[in-house]
Amino acid sequence: MTYTNLPDSSSYNLPQARSEQPGGSLGRKYKATVKSERRGHSSSFPIEQLSVDLLIRCLHWYIVGVCEAAARHSHSSKLFHLEDGHILEDTRGPAPYSWLAIRHVCRAWRKIALTYPQLSAHIFLTRPECVQDLLGRVGPVEITVYDASIEYNTKHRARVADSCSLILAHFAQVAHGRLCVMDDTLAKELSEALGDRSCNARSLALVFTQLGIRQSPFPAGAHFPELRELSCHNMALPNLALNAPRLRALRLTSDIGMNMLSADVLALLGSTSGLEELVLDGILAESETWPHVHEVDPETARWHTVTLPTLRLLRVSTQYATTAMFFLHQVLHPATTALDISFASLGRDLHVYCDCLVAIVLDKIDAWLSLDKLPFRCLSLACTGTKHKGSFLLRLSQDDFNLDPSTPTREIPFFQLSSQGAEPVDQTFFVALVHALPLADSITSASITQSGGYWHMLNWAELLTSLTQLEVLRLGYETHRGPARRAAPSRKISALDPAALAPRLRLLAVSEARVSHLDPSHSVPLAQLAFALSARADSARRAGDTHGLVVQVERDGMLPWPRLPQSKVSRWLGSLLPSSSSTARSRR
Repeated sequence: MTYTNLPDSSSYNLPQARSEQPGGSLGRKYKATVKSERRGHSSSFPIEQLSVDLLIRCLHWYIVGVCEAAARHSHSSKLFHLEDGHILEDTRGPAPYSWLAIRHVCRAWRKIALTYPQLSAHIFLTRPECVQDLLGRVGPVEITVYDASIEYNTKHRARVADSCSLILAHFAQVAHGRLCVMDDTLAKELSEALGDRSCNARSLALVFTQLGIRQSPFPAGAHFPELRELSCHNMALPNLALNAPRLRALRLTSDIGMNMLSADVLALLGSTSGLEELVLDGILAESETWPHVHEVDPETARWHTVTLPTLRLLRVSTQYATTAMFFLHQVLHPATTALDISFASLGRDLHVYCDCLVAIVLDKIDAWLSLDKLPFRCLSLACTGTKHKGSFLLRLSQDDFNLDPSTPTREIPFFQLSSQGAEPVDQTFFVALVHALPLADSITSASITQSGGYWHMLNWAELLTSLTQLEVLRLGYETHRGPARRAAPSRKISALDPAALAPRLRLLAVSEARVSHLDPSHSVPLAQLAFALSARADSARRAGDTHGLVVQVERDGMLPWPRLPQSKVSRWLGSLLPSSSSTARSRR
């Protein structure tokens, strides 16, 4: 092979005998050098032609995306994916510090990654050597700290402890941090790192892996002038004494039972009058006795109160409804505060407390009536489960729900009550609330689902007659699997004028699932209601009304269960599973 117009090979310091061999490694290097000379003696990569500012932004976005995805995968419940029609567990997720490999891609990326401190400010508490490397490059830049899952922290305690110790030396630079406190030693180190100095962190999350940690991570003189969000998991309440005048969100959660007295929690909230979000999940003492609550008027049953004038969201989750409801009654908040109350059952002595629980909710309803405009338009009612285990849901939302199950909803519940109990008194409690809610002039859309044969105590005909502004209705129910036959309307429904049932209704979406565990003679109130409304739509079509009620029917499909915030897996699966049933108008 003959090369023309080539420079002398001696300029490359290559032996002449080896350079004449086009096959070896030196020959390939010689060819690459020649091609570089032909391009004008330029050896730069195309990415080096981009501006430094653009490269910094791209790498920063990539690092933040990897960190958020890795943290979300670590702290979320198990994810699932579909493969050949089967649901399989998904354990994939970006590995922490995977972005460090970009240093070895090319000189441009390496120079950017090692030169600019802001690209070393995102730190995971998993590998001490990486933590030390990044802390040595971050300089005075603010730091964001992430921790791995509780399983990782338990399995690799030494790594996590060493990483936390390295972070504590730079704790004054932490702007957003999530730390795992595994023992009293680490809590003491955190307390010593703070000392009597002020910390400029804007959001902190502390996860205690065991209940026996007595050492407070916050010293008496700790000051957090910029702290906006604080989340504590399994943290003892006496250890939560801090000075944070600008605190806006406080989230206290536990999965091991903290048994905090409501009076102590209210005393803590007394110094946080600027709160906008308050979350209490599993921390209130379930054995607390409320003195003579069934003998007093709910208006005068406030033994200890706290006023939160700027509160926008209050979420309380307990084992018994009595614990959640009576704590709710002690918090004075604006009428526009969104309430999310969940419990496993109504509690003990139901015959004593049921009326009082309803009265407490009615007190909140009276506050809504003082507003110029009610802050909700959508009603969701759901009852699922079996004879011995079930759940109820009552939700009022600000935005209409989306009828397309493949599209995730973004509605924000304004008022939500959910219970896992299936006793008759649970039905009595929820039915009383449904009748007491001011729904007539505010609800424009509703979603009602029924499974397991509940909701028999609610007069559906009376409810729909009162919903004079209802335009969209979604019904989901279960019937016996057998020959297709229409359900005959009950006496309550057939005795009413069909036009009186939601007179402004324009769209009815029906999802009917046929199951074998129901008694064939079992009455399904929602099926009877769907039959009556379908008959009304059929009559309007016969009369030539082209703008009347439209009915969409989906049989043998998944029931459109409401997407609950605490059921992330169900929400994800509901948005992923395709609908195999056809949708058609109601026929004659």
